Amino acid sequence: MGVMRFCKTYRSGDLLSHSTVRCCEVLRGKTLKEQIMKPLYIILPLLALGACGPISGTEAADRCEERARNAAGPTGEARIGVNSEKGVVGGVELTVTSDLVAGRDPQIVYENCVFQLTGEGPVRPLNL
Repeated sequence: MGVMRFCKTYRSGDLLSHSTVRCCEVLRGKTLKEQIMKPLYIILPLLALGACGPISGTEAADRCEERARNAAGPTGEARIGVNSEKGVVGGVELTVTSDLVAGRDPQIVYENCVFQLTGEGPVRPLNL
């Protein structure tokens, strides 16, 4: 790879006043974008395939218990605090899932979820 030099002349005021020449050197060859993107084209599909692999029954149970908990009733949180810039601040978050709206039984939601993730039945009973 070679080095390319780019220079630009900057003038201040009229034609008879001081001029400044600024130069920068750039490596010829691949741009930074090309150097970064090529490995990403290889790595990202491999990561995506790795994410599709099977998960353990325990991990599936953990995920699915949360989903069943959300099917049992709305969940949420409330926050309140004091901030030196804004004074009293607060917030409310409420989660309502499609399983809750459809009136699905949390036990059925749990069993179906574990089966979808592992292809097997639950390894432990539902614990809400």
